[in-house]
Formats: sequence, C-alpha cells, structure tokens
Amino acid sequence: MKSFQNQAGSCGEYQARQCQCTYQGTGSAQMNSYALIMATFGANAPDTTNPTVSITDPANGAIVNPGFPIHVDANDDVALDHVELKIDGSSVGSVSSAPFIWNAPMSLAGTSHHIEATAYDVAGNTATDSADVSFPVGCQ
Repeated sequence: MKSFQNQAGSCGEYQARQCQCTYQGTGSAQMNSYALIMATFGANAPDTTNPTVSITDPANGAIVNPGFPIHVDANDDVALDHVELKIDGSSVGSVSSAPFIWNAPMSLAGTSHHIEATAYDVAGNTATDSADVSFPVGCQ
C-alpha cells in the first residue's frame, strides 16, 4: 500500500531515476512528496467544530400570537448545510441558506410551545438552541 511519507525518496515510477525538478532540501537527487503537498496545500484536519445557532426572535419566555415569525442566526467555520426548526417536537421545515426565517403554523393548539432550531454543518456537526413561548390568555 502506497502512502505519502515525510521523507526524501528517489524519483521514478518503477525504478529510480534522476529527478526532473529540483526540490527544497534535496535538489534534483531526491524528492519529498509529502513536504511538497504540505507546502502546496497545507495541512487539513477533519472539521470537528460545531456550528453556532441562536433563536433571535421570539425571545425565550415571549408571549406570541398564532403564526408568529421565528428568526434564527446560524454560522459555521467551514460551511453550513441547513438549519431545521421544530415546534413541540414536530418539524416545521429546514432552510439551507440565510435568512433562516419561518412562521409558526396557525394551527398550533395549546397555550405554551417549545421551539428548537438545529444547525447542521457539511461535516455533520450540529448545534441546537431552544426557546419556550406562550400565547396570550384566551388565545388557542
């Protein structure tokens, strides 16, 4: 099994030959493919950083009316894939690019509701924010 190793080696596909290029540290006698790749592209580690997500409207504890708007801010250090919104555990939908805005269903029953926004980045990392809201007394 072939792999790039951080050491100088002979040039040649099937047998050693004189290198056609000169390489830093080895001249034209040998090459270090690993060092060349790192110098050209740099190191790349897997994306393990979670995105950020925040429900910006409504605020936690807010009193809202049916059909209220929901605004979410989400970001990632590499790239977001989508943001999903749930109310009381049921999916309202997902949006793949900003602005992340939904309207709550007009048919929500009851007086209090739990909003949950989950951001997913392209590597599969997630972050979740939540808020609890209620309808005014007598509004159901």
